[in-house]
Amino acid sequence: MVQRIANWSDLRGRVRAVGDHAKHPTFTQVTLAVDDVQPVEGFAAALDADARGSEVDVAVPRETAAALRLREGATVELRVRATAAGMFAHPDRTRVVD
Repeated sequence: MVQRIANWSDLRGRVRAVGDHAKHPTFTQVTLAVDDVQPVEGFAAALDADARGSEVDVAVPRETAAALRLREGATVELRVRATAAGMFAHPDRTRVVD
């Protein structure tokens, strides 16, 4: 039995690309240039602070991405979790900040 540890991190960065997610049709894939990573109290880190300056792909629920009109060049804040299938954004903790 594999024990799973709940993990979350808050990311801020600029959207580099937005497109269909190849494996999860109810999600949009967002490539994010990471400017900042913050831990979420009470959870293991989904992404370490050394990810600043890197690019990560995050699966955002399609409805959330559409409602926020996520687009290349936008600055966003997302709460993400890491899974074996990749990074996933929390739908209620995703927002455009510019």
